[in-house]
Amino acid sequence: FASLCGYDADEAVGRTLRLIQGPATDADAVADLLDDVRARVPSSMIVINYRKDGTRFVNYLRAFPLAASGDDQDDYSFFLGELEKLDDAA
Repeated sequence: FASLCGYDADEAVGRTLRLIQGPATDADAVADLLDDVRARVPSSMIVINYRKDGTRFVNYLRAFPLAASGDDQDDYSFFLGELEKLDDAA
């Protein structure tokens, strides 16, 4: 995340993906992601995001719910998110 987006851990930990969204970020795709998180289902999309310096990049975003260990495997308290840079956006 730091090398792709330019934010150090102390700037990004605890923040939402709004940190890297901007004018060309597809609001409908973001809404779909939030719906999937609420439903606790995997999600993926191609979206334009922004680095700390303001430059745009296209990335493939994947998010997966993580089940808690132990008896309650239906307790999805966390999500694992992955960004894969596809290209720099014009």
